[in-house]
Amino acid sequence: MNNLIPLTDERLYNQSIKVENPKSLSIKMLRDKLIKVMKQQDGIGIAANQIGRSEAMFIMYKDDKIITCINPSISWSSDDKVNITERCLSFPKKEVTLVRPSKIIAEYTNFKGDRIIEKMSGIEARCYQHELDHLNGITFIHRKDEQIQ
Repeated sequence: MNNLIPLTDERLYNQSIKVENPKSLSIKMLRDKLIKVMKQQDGIGIAANQIGRSEAMFIMYKDDKIITCINPSISWSSDDKVNITERCLSFPKKEVTLVRPSKIIAEYTNFKGDRIIEKMSGIEARCYQHELDHLNGITFIHRKDEQIQ
């Protein structure tokens, strides 16, 4: 069962809407659905708009645990960049090699309502940046096109 919206669905390319109540039942239910779909698809992260929802929220693996990132942002990114091949659940047969900062400071609210500020590097920084792009309506195909120009 695939709950991902098709690539032609405009919701995949829309800006997400800020979550007002991170501890609400609807956010808990959305989190549960994202976890289910991510695990079914064998992913390491998934954004709400990939399943047709407009909330500014994604989940991802960090230190082998699933974290929920609500109203996420990046307050700092390193000048040091890395060139890595990415995959995306919305583009199952595609791989894109992108240059992104190797380290970031991520800021988000977790599903308990706590504001988290933490440094990320490696695959976690990469995944966070990829999922944050989704919430801004940007796919890795857009990023590839930017880097070619």
